[in-house]
Amino acid sequence: MPEKRAFCVLVRVMCNYGLRDLYGQSVAALRVKLYVLDRLLQLDLPELHAWFCQQGIELSMFASSWFMSLFGAKFPLPVVFHIMDAFLAEGPLVMMRVAVWLLRESASQLLTLPLEGILKYFRVKLPNRFLEDPGAIRAAFAYKVSARAV
Repeated sequence: MPEKRAFCVLVRVMCNYGLRDLYGQSVAALRVKLYVLDRLLQLDLPELHAWFCQQGIELSMFASSWFMSLFGAKFPLPVVFHIMDAFLAEGPLVMMRVAVWLLRESASQLLTLPLEGILKYFRVKLPNRFLEDPGAIRAAFAYKVSARAV
């Protein structure tokens, strides 16, 4: 894709899908996404939510980069391509579905780790899970998060 056209696509995505607001001075939209993720975690995975609270884990410690980069900052490119395709086809709710699904899929490992281990898991181990099978992320798209809950 030519550079000029790629830039036009970026501008359209930023404006039409609400991503532009993630980067404002107050990052209010990012805070809202983190709050919604926290509430969904509290409702869907209360044990993991309690563990994070006990360990002093804030979702912003790892999920901010997920939302601000559409998972591109941490995950292998083939995984990001799957997420981007779903995002463009279905809209911003995909980001929340992927985030909650990743937490659900990782809960058993996360519940055994201390603070430093949790952060390392999100930084290294979780993205590496998809190196061999990037298509595994497709299961996240089937995960249901009600738009009403968000």
